[in-house]
Amino acid sequence: MSILSNLKGREELWSPAEGINISIKSLTVEEGLKFMSLIDDETSQEKRAEGINQLIYNTLKKSIPDATDEEINTMGIEHLTSLMDVIKKVNNMESEEASKVDKIKDIQQRFREQRKKK
Repeated sequence: MSILSNLKGREELWSPAEGINISIKSLTVEEGLKFMSLIDDETSQEKRAEGINQLIYNTLKKSIPDATDEEINTMGIEHLTSLMDVIKKVNNMESEEASKVDKIKDIQQRFREQRKKK
């Protein structure tokens, strides 16, 4: 094994509700590259919202392998902000790019609200 085997991702604890503690795992380089368009100013709001949904889904499936699609899709939106904060932290996205991620969270929230109205 090379020295790179020591550079595996890390985990961060997410506590969305009292008594619920979930270890959120960071993305690998391969997984993270799929989401690079999220911080591109030329990416449409719809594509960003879809990307955020996929980022959340992938992160939750990696962190909680036995979570069902239904459980993930019916999770209350009130937990979204705290989850995104942990995803940013565990993936070291808390930098100048963090404001772009915050914009993406806002876009996603508006996207979900629009879907609920339909």
